[in-house]
Amino acid sequence: MNTLSNLWRYARLVSHIHGKSIPRQAAEILRLRFGPRRIGLTEYYEFELFDDALFNWNHRSHFIGHRYGSYLDRLLNADAWGAIAYDKIVNYQILSRLALPIPEPIATYNPFGRRIGNEPVLIDVDSLLQFIQRTKPYPFFIKPIHGYSGMASFGIRNIDSCTGTVELINGERIGLDVLTREILHEPHGGMLLQSLLRPHAAIAEVFGERLSGFRIVALLTDSGPRIHLAIWKLARHQNMTDNFSYGKYGNMQGWIDRDTGVLERVIMGFWPDNQEILDHPDTGRCMPGFRIPDWDKVRDAVLAAAVHFPGIKIQSWDVALCDRGPVLLELNTNANIEIPQLIGRKPFLDEHMDGLLPR
Repeated sequence: MNTLSNLWRYARLVSHIHGKSIPRQAAEILRLRFGPRRIGLTEYYEFELFDDALFNWNHRSHFIGHRYGSYLDRLLNADAWGAIAYDKIVNYQILSRLALPIPEPIATYNPFGRRIGNEPVLIDVDSLLQFIQRTKPYPFFIKPIHGYSGMASFGIRNIDSCTGTVELINGERIGLDVLTREILHEPHGGMLLQSLLRPHAAIAEVFGERLSGFRIVALLTDSGPRIHLAIWKLARHQNMTDNFSYGKYGNMQGWIDRDTGVLERVIMGFWPDNQEILDHPDTGRCMPGFRIPDWDKVRDAVLAAAVHFPGIKIQSWDVALCDRGPVLLELNTNANIEIPQLIGRKPFLDEHMDGLLPR
């Protein structure tokens, strides 16, 4: 019922603001929904495909919906290789062996003794807490070996065992029991303790001290890897991670020119509640037009890594530009590849993507 009422609200808004009649909207929706790219009913509005000033029909026909995005993942990304991306220990082992930049491991917790390199391995929670009390690696970041969307990830400033509290880098406090439950949560497969990454000085000046990663989609084509698109997941100071969460927590996303590294557009939320943001809410600095320093090094790091995962033709890399250069945070598959379309107002499909599809 909520979906139907939202659709009716959207239709009326478009009719009122853009002068496009509801029957004409319905005809376009049906054509896109039952077309090859499987655009969903709400996606028609979220991607602003109703706006004739932004898109002609050729543009609209190259947008993809989440159903088609999942189809592309199944078609072009082998399941076995997806598991290699999902397991951060295996992924980091490969990248580390190739001398590609990864977050510095402080320790690894898991009951099986798995590790990335030569970092300490802790097989139970008591050993983990004792290690933290002894070495005091503050501040540090802890995240699941198996996880996505920033779930159960914490930047930790201090742990007070006497009061049973954990101070997070955003100033919040949680109970030590909360952290312990996440550590022990079996689907996480254990936890990684990493040195807290700090953004490049030029980025911190405009976007604040919270680490904000780039999501860079690379394609493995017959002529080699290429950067398909790039967005910037911009975190606010009050949030632990840069996960967008549809703008629910105030994080933003920006469209990056993949060739120049210039930030072109920043948004918060989805239409009709989306906002185009010019000045960063925390620093007050203008964001569009910012040229990311060392963008060529960021691109080179992704392309150098991409060739080593040949079973994944569409690779979504999370990369941070830090004070020590670019760092590869993780590789993702089935990563909502349709979402960047609403940020850049550009379709996902182009001639390079078409070249990967079966004839």
